[in-house]
Amino acid sequence: MTQPLYMKIKEMIKQMAVAGTGGERLPTVAELSSRLTVNPRLVERAFRELREEGYLKTSEDGTIYPKEGRSVEDARKKELLQQFDQVVRQLYVLSVQPEELEERVNVLTKRRQEF
Repeated sequence: MTQPLYMKIKEMIKQMAVAGTGGERLPTVAELSSRLTVNPRLVERAFRELREEGYLKTSEDGTIYPKEGRSVEDARKKELLQQFDQVVRQLYVLSVQPEELEERVNVLTKRRQEF
């Protein structure tokens, strides 16, 4: 299934926010919609949802910035854990046993400790 265009835009903005620093402003709705040649409503919807999810903040003058600190990390962690849950459910449907998943997590944990 293909992803709706606004979701692609939202993911792109999210990546800019996560990769950027809190001091760097993001493009405006007009700038981004012009650059992508899309309807400004799609960009506005993506910005709005990302603000609600804790990735962005808007200054008093309307400039949009990536949100810094713990709230962004928490939002990203929540999102990744939801994706993890979906993958685990799909693996269960494919008859992957909990022990196999546990072993994979243990292997990844050991690799992480090596770095």
